[in-house]
Amino acid sequence: MNPVLVLAEMPLVEKDWSSALRYYQTIEPTLQKVSGFLGVGLWRDMDEPTQHLVTYAYANLAAAEEGLEVVASKRLLTEATVVVSGPADVTRVSVVHKKRSGILSAKVGQFLSKSVRHSGPGYGDELVDELDRIFDELALLPGYLAAEVGRNDTLPDEVIGLAAWESEAAFKTSLPPGALYSIKLYRRIF
Repeated sequence: MNPVLVLAEMPLVEKDWSSALRYYQTIEPTLQKVSGFLGVGLWRDMDEPTQHLVTYAYANLAAAEEGLEVVASKRLLTEATVVVSGPADVTRVSVVHKKRSGILSAKVGQFLSKSVRHSGPGYGDELVDELDRIFDELALLPGYLAAEVGRNDTLPDEVIGLAAWESEAAFKTSLPPGALYSIKLYRRIF
């Protein structure tokens, strides 16, 4: 069974970053009781400072579902302490390829790039393999830490690539000229 990442993106009122940080520091010990929980990270969008990304990593689908129940049970804590200015966009990703020790190996202050690419119907496998080869090549760049490639569980032809970087400069050296898809960059804050 494949590892699973749950990615939650949401706008967050700027003054509540410290409340969000406290929330994730509080919920992590509870999630550690979930068999198969591998970690959680909170990342701030470098282009849109009110946006943040939470990455939850699990060993398998059953652990991800149990983790979702834990997070949902703690939702009232979030609503009481953090002001979000819109709904969360949650994507569950079935990880197909994991490079090195995975994206959560990035430390606080380091970076995560995220690309979402779409293949033609039935060509998801080819796109997964292409992105896997790209990350193999990126591994040769200074400042590359790790990567994970997977599919959106509900849209199998949507492929998500995540790479961890030591610095923003290291990430920028990886950008191909004239990329046909967007790549978002986040800085880890927890």
